[in-house]
Amino acid sequence: MLSFCYGSSVFFNKIIRILTIMTIKKLFPVYIALLSLMLLFYPTGASSSIVPGAEKIPDSIVSLSSGYIVVVDKQYQKIYVFHKDETFSKVFEASCSTGKNPGSKQFAGDAKTPNGIFFVTRILHNPGPPEIYGSMAFPLDYPTISDKRAGKNGNNIWIHGTTKTLLPTQSKGCVVLHDSDLKRLANFIYFNKTPVIISEFLKWVPQNYVPPSKKELERILTSWNKAFIERDIKTIDSLYLRGSVGGGVYNTASRHN
Repeated sequence: MLSFCYGSSVFFNKIIRILTIMTIKKLFPVYIALLSLMLLFYPTGASSSIVPGAEKIPDSIVSLSSGYIVVVDKQYQKIYVFHKDETFSKVFEASCSTGKNPGSKQFAGDAKTPNGIFFVTRILHNPGPPEIYGSMAFPLDYPTISDKRAGKNGNNIWIHGTTKTLLPTQSKGCVVLHDSDLKRLANFIYFNKTPVIISEFLKWVPQNYVPPSKKELERILTSWNKAFIERDIKTIDSLYLRGSVGGGVYNTASRHN
């Protein structure tokens, strides 16, 4: 998150896996978009320093440049939204329910909620019986390319509502909120823009916390940029392998889950 809850190398691993499976030819706009996403979380240079605030925040969002970010804490069954302007502020908090089984999703039907960074792709109005799905649902982009490369599967991982009493760890893999809370959450979600971070647990840190691996990521980003411009596939491959070591893969759910 990042000194992400999975370590910043995990976030780098997620992006680098996407980039390395691309054909280098004619993909510069896509590369720029993905690099911009990395810089969103890991801004470089002195101007990216965070003005300390009084409120502690999850270490998974400490390097966010600006905007909204959704964070799901599976341990305490909570969902938060933070907004970054000059400092972070928590603008939303509610109870949620995640998968019946602990750990990150591996395959369809395992009743686990995936861990990782995802994005909402669209909204579904009245997706099914309201006692099960509420009045709306926000599908996430699971499984991502890196999830598929890691052999993970499953589909239809949603953030959705329910009109029933909300009980902890009772979903088949989705993130479920009471329908009234989901309607409030909808105000902060922008399709393919607002990151959704799902974690087994959160580590709360001061807002001026500096991720220990930030300099390493900046160095790798510089190497990646040089290799991309020079179309040096050998170097890109080595960076991919380096990003894989020790970082693991994102443990990253359905109406069929």
